[in-house]
Amino acid sequence: MRWLALWWLLWLPWSGGWGCPIECREIPIFHPKLQATESLVLRARDYRLLRQPDGELRLELTGAVELLYGDRRLRTETLQLDTMQAVVQGKAPFELFAPEGHLRGQELEYFYEQRRGWFREVEAILYTPLARHAPFRPSATGGEKVALHLWAQEMAGDLQQFEAQAVRATTCDRDAPDFMVEAARVRLIGGERLRLYNARLRWKGRTVLNLPMLTLRLRERRETLELPTPTYSPDTGLGARYQWELPLGARALFALSGAFYMRAIPETRLALAVALTGDTPTLTEPELSQRLESSALYNLRVTPEREQAALHDRTTTLRMEHASEVRPLFARDAHLRVSRPFEVGFSTGFALGAGVGGLTLRMGQMREREANRRTPTLRRLALEVEWRQPLRQSEPFQLSLHLWASHVRYESDHQLDWLRSQLELRYQLSERFGLMVGYALTRTWGGTPFRVDRLAAWNELALRGEGVWGNLRLSALLKYDTDRHDLYDLQLFLGWRQHCIEPFLYWRRTPGVLLMGISLTGLH
Repeated sequence: MRWLALWWLLWLPWSGGWGCPIECREIPIFHPKLQATESLVLRARDYRLLRQPDGELRLELTGAVELLYGDRRLRTETLQLDTMQAVVQGKAPFELFAPEGHLRGQELEYFYEQRRGWFREVEAILYTPLARHAPFRPSATGGEKVALHLWAQEMAGDLQQFEAQAVRATTCDRDAPDFMVEAARVRLIGGERLRLYNARLRWKGRTVLNLPMLTLRLRERRETLELPTPTYSPDTGLGARYQWELPLGARALFALSGAFYMRAIPETRLALAVALTGDTPTLTEPELSQRLESSALYNLRVTPEREQAALHDRTTTLRMEHASEVRPLFARDAHLRVSRPFEVGFSTGFALGAGVGGLTLRMGQMREREANRRTPTLRRLALEVEWRQPLRQSEPFQLSLHLWASHVRYESDHQLDWLRSQLELRYQLSERFGLMVGYALTRTWGGTPFRVDRLAAWNELALRGEGVWGNLRLSALLKYDTDRHDLYDLQLFLGWRQHCIEPFLYWRRTPGVLLMGISLTGLH
């Protein structure tokens, strides 16, 4: 039997927090398996030692029981502890608090060192990844701390990754939510993707749609996958964008995405990604071609909170991809299409002090089509680096430096290098109105046979404004090319929030595009 030492601090004068009287007993437990920074602390009114038939000792605690281990806190009325297996068991109502959310239930078996367990008759509130990053204060203009409310008969795992049975879920923060999803089985992957099997979408108690599978992405606004999003442009006519994801095991993901149009060749993208670290692989949006296009001052569909969370949560990912006839969202020419017959990518994130960044290596083949003109299929090697350094984070101003760098080599002996630095100032006037200003300087060396690899502007000034008036949410983004003295980009976003859903319109002037969809929110 491994050595075990218990230091009992009896009649400790502790009177905090959860109705525990002053005679509560605090029992810190130190064990050779525990890390130096994560000791187990127990609080309870009464305790006793129980010897099991196999000779093992268990500690039974009763009355205002509280267990603290690392960043987890468990509260209940009665609990049995096995320190050798690092497990607690209880058949009384409990509450479990963690950075990812909190959980209530009627029965549990919880392995506190592994941060996983089995729970029965549970109610869970899951926070978004955004809500766990302190540098940005979420606001009603595009990053409120909406939560996912979930009820389940049984749950196995933890608040970051679990599987549950007989589930009801909603993002609506109301006693009687209008919008509800019911499912026979649910899986949460990496704290971000909620996969529902045999799902029923219910609106005010009525079933409006039955789906064999459904995925919700838990970001600052809930995005529903696998339901086509209508789109329109003068070049393609009416169409629809879609995205379908299939988890393969715990760390792999297969994604099929693209668009089909009435007057254009459909877009198709197949990707297989495996997370080498973390829980969920990192996949970029299919219509984006460069990392800077995922920034809040380049793409109105990306909020500052989402950009910050994406940098913090980037995992080391190995990816294989095939793309055909993809229309880059931010290409200057509406007729441009890009195909990547085969590409292998490796991406990872890193942090230094308050700064965070990412590195991506992409190897594969690429070709372009513009109207009836096609480029040859060329092998392409790209190394991309991104870095974001906060300079000032005190309210209401937030100042940051954002850097991007890229080195690209082509089979045709072309080589392209560019470095882009951007100073970003965010000003939160109130909880319902915010401004963001940025100025970017870009330097390029060499040349490229592909138009999609050319930056839209070398030096630019960007202005972004977001506001909420009642149920209406309106955002605008303007980008001005200071070299050509040209207001070359204008984007608008309009959403109407009511009963925890938000129908929205996204419009871009050049090249013209109109996207329509529905997001789930936590607002009434």
